[in-house]
Amino acid sequence: MRLALLAGAAGLVLWVGAAAASQPTTTYLDKQAGFQITLPKTWHYVPSSVATVQATVKKLDREKQTGLASAYALLIRNAAARASLTSFVFQAFLYPALGSVPTGVSLGVVRTSKAYGAADLPSLGETFAKAFAMTKGAKIDKPAVISLPAGHAALLEGTDPVPGGLSAGFAFYLIPHGKLLYELGFRTEASLLPKATVFAAIAHGFVFA
Repeated sequence: MRLALLAGAAGLVLWVGAAAASQPTTTYLDKQAGFQITLPKTWHYVPSSVATVQATVKKLDREKQTGLASAYALLIRNAAARASLTSFVFQAFLYPALGSVPTGVSLGVVRTSKAYGAADLPSLGETFAKAFAMTKGAKIDKPAVISLPAGHAALLEGTDPVPGGLSAGFAFYLIPHGKLLYELGFRTEASLLPKATVFAAIAHGFVFA
């Protein structure tokens, strides 16, 4: 995936109670995948190849950024983690981490057999909610249809268990665009989800390119 990086200074409120001052941001533009997304500079892009992640870890170690290097090293810690690098067209994570469950964003793009519109979103949201609910211990809120600058979207929020007896919270946006369905997902520690206003801010800054 080819990304163009554009420095920006748009304000994104990170968490409820955080300073309201403008946060430095980076905009990622991928014309091939047809999207643009803007993140605070505290979020770090995840390369889609093992070799690039390994090179990033070595570079950060040389720069004595050992904590961030360790965060990148976790992305290739085992076969499943390495395979996930190519599961999405875009991924990034927040560092330093705010809790025991990493805070991150991922974007998948699925080609569909028809062009979905706003009228299709309630049933589409219910279909995804039922799929998420199949995970033992998952709790899924009723999907909502919302309006974003990129168009109408179905929003699903909920929690699910993760290893170590912890619980992750997620916000998942289904954004149709012609015969493509953009799946914009966010995860963090479940207790932090109600305060993660940055997720909505990023979703509202997501546009088609």
